[in-house]
Amino acid sequence: MTLDLWLIGGDYFMRRQGRGNRHGLQPFGDAAEATVKSLKRGVQRRHAQDAELIPPNGSDSIQYNLFAYFTDDSGDLSNSIELWDAIPKYCDKRYLKKLRDENGKLDVIVQRFELRGVSYTVEVDPTTIRTSAGRQQFLPTADEELIEEVLKKIFSDQRQGIHNPKERESLVRWSLRMIRRELKERGHTRSLEQIRQSLNILAGCIIRLYVDGKKQPIYTGPILSDLVDVTRDDWLDNPKKLLMARLPLLVSAAINRLEYREFNYDRLMTLENALARWFLRRLIHNFTQAGGLNTYDILFSTIERDSGLITSPDMSRRVKQVDTMFAELQEQEVLISVDKDERRSGRGRGGKINDILYRCLSHPNFTAEVKAANWKKYKSTDILGRDPEANRLLKLPL
Repeated sequence: MTLDLWLIGGDYFMRRQGRGNRHGLQPFGDAAEATVKSLKRGVQRRHAQDAELIPPNGSDSIQYNLFAYFTDDSGDLSNSIELWDAIPKYCDKRYLKKLRDENGKLDVIVQRFELRGVSYTVEVDPTTIRTSAGRQQFLPTADEELIEEVLKKIFSDQRQGIHNPKERESLVRWSLRMIRRELKERGHTRSLEQIRQSLNILAGCIIRLYVDGKKQPIYTGPILSDLVDVTRDDWLDNPKKLLMARLPLLVSAAINRLEYREFNYDRLMTLENALARWFLRRLIHNFTQAGGLNTYDILFSTIERDSGLITSPDMSRRVKQVDTMFAELQEQEVLISVDKDERRSGRGRGGKINDILYRCLSHPNFTAEVKAANWKKYKSTDILGRDPEANRLLKLPL
């Protein structure tokens, strides 16, 4: 195990390096005197007087450096963007087949959801892509969701990002091989052609986000902007060729305003159920008091409305889908238990289910991750609050 000193925004941080250490990062000023002495005895460190240290992405943006800094160096952490990740922009693949008309055409998907008491409506336009079977229309599904998650990981963890806080512009660089390798390491196998198709879907489908009551959208654009596509011959000749695209304005604005939270990316990518991944992202932002006997309570109707992934006309199947989600979250040590309170019309268990209240208790592993994310959030807010320019950017509207 080694120790590093980093300087971000004028504050020194000490981080223990070692895979799986969820509490390795702490303010250097809070380190015990004995730890400092051990550093002086020759444990690997960087001296504060040598130079101002920044994370190894080489960026001069404090906002980007904070986004790219994690509370351990395991490579298993990433960031979730609260508003952007809450938008139900991905369709259930099985439901997508039912949405096609007799000519294989797709219509605009419209979903309503709520976030922190605000009601939104999102519209997702399909895109047309040339495939081996001819020109076909597509909407983003779980395949594209995973690709987007990998790109956000590459943007921060692999130092392939560029962030301009003043312009609220974020660019990410990658190669098709980088995406394929990252997916494979997390248990998902995709061919280069499948990855290329998903990237074109992400770049082609247009999203319009409305706050209810407003006629004009607060965001219009694709998930990836300004993507330069590569042909099959291009990536056969050089699969390491770097591509670049612009991340959505909502993501860039969130990086400026710290509207994101650190989370266990490896666990999210391990989840096979798209609904489970959606719910985990929700917990990341809403269950910040996880621990002890604190519970996260949510209604079935809320899950159904906000996820956009529960589409069966049969109530029993919809409930089973949520039960399967909770079972996987318990298996992956996100939750330790889920109590279920069915609200029925009439008396007894023979009455119709109107709604269900789920009461979730966090697993200790998830609780530890939440506490580490809370610390990062607190410290990042403190750092930006002391930077006049960064503080001004925090208050800018979209």
